[in-house]
Amino acid sequence: GRGIENATAIGKRLLMACESESDASFAEATQLCSEHMGNIASDVLDMSHEVEINGLVQTRAPLMKAIARKNMRCINLLLEAGASVSKTCRVKKGDTIGDESPLLLAISLNYDDSFLHKLVQAGSPDIVNEVVDGDTALTRAIDKKRYKTMTWLMDEMGADPQIRTSQSLLTKRILRYDKTPEADSMITRLIGMVDINDGGYDSERQIPPIVAACSEKHLNILKMLLGQGDIVDIDKMSFLGHTALMVA
Repeated sequence: GRGIENATAIGKRLLMACESESDASFAEATQLCSEHMGNIASDVLDMSHEVEINGLVQTRAPLMKAIARKNMRCINLLLEAGASVSKTCRVKKGDTIGDESPLLLAISLNYDDSFLHKLVQAGSPDIVNEVVDGDTALTRAIDKKRYKTMTWLMDEMGADPQIRTSQSLLTKRILRYDKTPEADSMITRLIGMVDINDGGYDSERQIPPIVAACSEKHLNILKMLLGQGDIVDIDKMSFLGHTALMVA
């Protein structure tokens, strides 16, 4: 078997496998990692001069690969070795290619909040507010209907709902409204914090919140918005050229 003297070589194979597109090579390397974990961890921390731990190819960052495969041993090893939690990768998103970050990927794959906290601690608190391909941690949490995570990000991680995204945070929450007291509370909270006329910065996706409320026939949300008086712009159009009155 391989002992301490080969731990660095095993660690290098693991990291190279993380960059590979081959599931077979990754499985082989992670098995070696499992067998020699105690010896590998400390050695990999000193390998920065031998291995590019954040990946040399934009589509193959080792940490992203490990998160995608939900391999906690590899994730912990990479984080201990100083892998960047801010490094983005180009990934396939439906029919398009876009940027993704470790934090947003972890939210999408339903890693729990304690793991998300670990990622934030491994990097910088600012990563919760980084805009990656039009999304922040908050908008991704809404997309995945992780509303408790959204509250946690705002209350404990300092996520800022005022940061502009491709489609606004308030619009996203209205479009995914689930008619619960918690949803009403969050929408009320957002109305008091964000620009209630902002539909997002993407000209091909922006929908003003009041248009979203009308299109989804959420009368209680419409009342909340209209209750803001002259602040709300009822004539603002969506990317389709629709106003709230036209949709209603």
